[in-house]
Amino acid sequence: MLSKKSLIVLFMVLSLGFVGCAGIQEDETPSAGELYKRGIEEFEEQDYREAVEIFKKILDEFPDSKVRPLSLMALARSQYENGDYEEAKFHFEQFIEQYPANQQSVKAYYFKAMCSFEQMESFKKDQTNTHLALEGLEKVINTFPDGKYVKLARQKKAICRSRLARNILYIGRYYFSTGAYQSAISRMDELLENYPKQRFLDEAIFLLGESYLKEGNREKAYIAFKNLVRKFPNSIFKADARSRLVSLRGK
Repeated sequence: MLSKKSLIVLFMVLSLGFVGCAGIQEDETPSAGELYKRGIEEFEEQDYREAVEIFKKILDEFPDSKVRPLSLMALARSQYENGDYEEAKFHFEQFIEQYPANQQSVKAYYFKAMCSFEQMESFKKDQTNTHLALEGLEKVINTFPDGKYVKLARQKKAICRSRLARNILYIGRYYFSTGAYQSAISRMDELLENYPKQRFLDEAIFLLGESYLKEGNREKAYIAFKNLVRKFPNSIFKADARSRLVSLRGK
């Protein structure tokens, strides 16, 4: 059997061993900076799910870290690239609220708008996300006129406006086809007033003239068909518009 003195020595050795192991384990715990670097590596490797988990870990376990703003932005970007647009939008908004003066705030505004842009429906469906995307893109353009994302924002804005205009034309066509001519007129007027540079306005003007004609308003029908012939000389609706003008002049 071991003597009492030997047991004391053995206990001290084991205790030192445990302390040493604990020190090694503590040293192996990655810092916020190391985790951030690892998260960026996963992002660049397009392993967005793993990147999301790493950036979340930084935000949860290192709330006062200097890399917290970068981690919040990287989390949102990872979620965006992974197609988790609502989660990404939430974190871009969080970045904007918590770090309004940060130089990356323009990126947060842009990608927040893009979260809605990526969820836009066909022009035949609900346009809620199109309106949200347009609103966000206009904010980027107006708030950061010299920012690096302004050119992209303008390009996406044009797509949004075209989608909304096509939606109005689509609804106007439906009203015309069902005989709701006043509703069709209202839609075409809205389209012509708010989206005057769309390439398909010739059809809108033609349907406007046809609707006025169906409603018995010959004067406004004549004006619409005349505008179509004058403004769109190469339109596929030009021949029919000319025919309507001849008929209206003869009566």
